Amino acid sequence: SEPESGLPASCYTNLANFDGRRVVSNLLRLDPSFREWWYKQYAPPFIRDGAGMIRINGRLCLRHTAANNPSDVTDRISNRLTQALNIFNQQAGVAGGIVNATIIGSLAGGTGSGIFIDMAYLIHYILTNQGITPSITGVFLCADIFNNVAPSAQHPILMGNTYAALKELDYWQNTTLRQNRQQQGNELASYSFNLGSVTVEAGPEVPPFEAVYI
Repeated sequence: SEPESGLPASCYTNLANFDGRRVVSNLLRLDPSFREWWYKQYAPPFIRDGAGMIRINGRLCLRHTAANNPSDVTDRISNRLTQALNIFNQQAGVAGGIVNATIIGSLAGGTGSGIFIDMAYLIHYILTNQGITPSITGVFLCADIFNNVAPSAQHPILMGNTYAALKELDYWQNTTLRQNRQQQGNELASYSFNLGSVTVEAGPEVPPFEAVYI
């Protein structure tokens, strides 16, 4: 059956249902790039239903699912973008050009807040490899939108996730700062994320979003 949103089930990907502790143990042993961003003092639980409002769990979910089921993440995104591009080319009668993509989500939880930067760069990577110029817009909800629906005990967590996400967004959008850091030999100037099936990379001159609405 279709979800409440009305979108077909094929538009959804389950990023959960795996043993977080075992996956992290294996990745720490096998993937040097994973060790660069994982907080080693944290041992995640069994990931049953989303990131559980923990941002690093969200990124782990994306890393694990993209590596083990690329058809559910990278292939699915690529196929949808290709379908949209083909429709545009047929209607416009031209090939190539610019593709506008919009990422909509929340910065208050764990999943959206943990992977929104990665998803922007992943879409940028897929389109660029097809010879298409991407223009990516972000539309994001912050913690205060949940004040009347989330238990009060969760409000500090939601606010903390939002703050951390906005700090990351501010850094990655600041291409001038990152290009200056590259000249100083700072490795964090460029974006790189090993998804197992593919490594997404972008130089310091590339921001994740052309525009962001919060």
